[in-house]
Amino acid sequence: MNQQEFALGQHFGPLSVGLGGYAYQQISDDKGTGVIDGNRARLFALGPAVTFAAPGKPFVSLHAYKEFGAENHSEGYNVALRMSVSF
Repeated sequence: MNQQEFALGQHFGPLSVGLGGYAYQQISDDKGTGVIDGNRARLFALGPAVTFAAPGKPFVSLHAYKEFGAENHSEGYNVALRMSVSF
C-alpha cells in the first residue's frame, strides 16, 4: 500500500483554510484462497480542510474529502474531525 496525503492552505491568524486530499495505490496483490491476481486498488480524494491551532488552545482539524477515480475500490466521502489537547 502506498498512500500520499497533501494539503495547501492559507493562514488567517490561528485558522488555516485550504484544500487537502490523498492518493492511494495498492502495490501488492491480495492474498488468500480464490483471490484473482492483479486486482490492485487505486483511489484519489480531494476536498476542503480547516485547522485551528493557537498556543494554549486545543488543536482542531476538520476535512471533508470526496473520493474519485476508484479502481477495484469503493468511492465515498472521507470526513474527519480531530481534536488534541496538551496537558
